[in-house]
Amino acid sequence: MFKILATLFGALCAIIYVGFFAYKVDKLPLIIIVAACLGLMVYSFYDDLRNDRTIAQIRAENDKSQ
Repeated sequence: MFKILATLFGALCAIIYVGFFAYKVDKLPLIIIVAACLGLMVYSFYDDLRNDRTIAQIRAENDKSQ
């Protein structure tokens, strides 16, 4: 649970910091690059959560079978 909260906090800080930078510079190519990178970051977070949940389910099934 702590890993999820730490990742959410880090992602939120990154979105605010880099998003504000892109907003202040106000150049379309930079905004597109920043939006794409932040989107990939959020997708990576989702993928990590999904993988962790799968690993937890496998471990729980192995513990029940023993």
